[in-house]
Amino acid sequence: MSDSAIGEAVGLAVAARAALDRGDLTAARADARAAVAMLREHAGAGSADVANVLVLQADAERRLGELAAAEGSARAAAAIMSRWPAGQQGELDRIRVQAALALGMVLVARGEYAAAGQCLRAALDDACAVLGPRDLDTAGVLNGLGLVGKYTGDFAAAAGYYARALEIVEATAGPGDVQAAALHHNLGGLAHSRGEAAAGLWHARRAVQIRRAALGDDHPDVAADQGAYAAILQDLGRLEEAEQMLREAQGTFTRAYGPGHLEVGIARTSLGAVLHQAGRLDEAEAEYHAGLAIRERQSGAGHPELAATLVNLGSVLAQRGETGQARRLYLRALRLLDGRVSQAHPTRQAGEQLLAALGTRTAGR
Repeated sequence: MSDSAIGEAVGLAVAARAALDRGDLTAARADARAAVAMLREHAGAGSADVANVLVLQADAERRLGELAAAEGSARAAAAIMSRWPAGQQGELDRIRVQAALALGMVLVARGEYAAAGQCLRAALDDACAVLGPRDLDTAGVLNGLGLVGKYTGDFAAAAGYYARALEIVEATAGPGDVQAAALHHNLGGLAHSRGEAAAGLWHARRAVQIRRAALGDDHPDVAADQGAYAAILQDLGRLEEAEQMLREAQGTFTRAYGPGHLEVGIARTSLGAVLHQAGRLDEAEAEYHAGLAIRERQSGAGHPELAATLVNLGSVLAQRGETGQARRLYLRALRLLDGRVSQAHPTRQAGEQLLAALGTRTAGR
């Protein structure tokens, strides 16, 4: 590979990393794909350099909601790195761990929690062995396992993984690093899922503070933190603040990604929940429907993370006496969660309880 081609490919990879950091996912994807194509041509398809940039490409594709493409990129990177022996190749070990982490994160995003957990547990063993238990990439894998625990309802395991990851990041990169912000975000979200809003308030606020200071007000990662913070505010009954924060987040996501992006859909269904709690049923139903349509297009109609919105929308309809449609939504939500989350998962329990109450109410007519 010529020096000029090497320089150009490296430049594209650096540009892709910078674009990811500033939240310009379209540019990141384009630069990463161009770098991969160049490296495949000049260094060979099995080059570790190709795998390294494929990890960036998978990250950009995942965050854009292009999950099939992201999985393909991550699997290609992991396949390349599987050919290198562990513990003998220095930086190659790191790329292998990062490729496994990228694949695990895509599987989480696709709602394939069992496969994600298996992938990430193997990655954690690898990372601890070849990078060390205090490495930042080890912390990244721990964070991924925390996400699996949160989504499946294994909240105690999730809390342990997040705490270990945060300890590593704060000791290595500092408490004001954006990686710490991501973990505070997740700890706040976990507290919300556990119904422990007061415990999550500080974490949610801290995530916004760190990333706003590092990235500015209009960065999509700050908007994601605002969404998590709004959920805590809603739990605490601070509905006006939650509504304002979600509308700001929706605006940021729309400017960054366009109105049909998954994050816009999530913000809209979250806004629907706030409006629902405030008793503004017409507005809540409209947001639930609009957000659900976006999320179904982006994630697929079978994604388990749709279940909470289906339960919430069913509750609105039940309040209006539309019991048949409400029942269908509750049943659909429970089917999405079946085999993927624990029996104690709060969304599953809510769906079962509302369905049972609906049956009682119908029987009493």
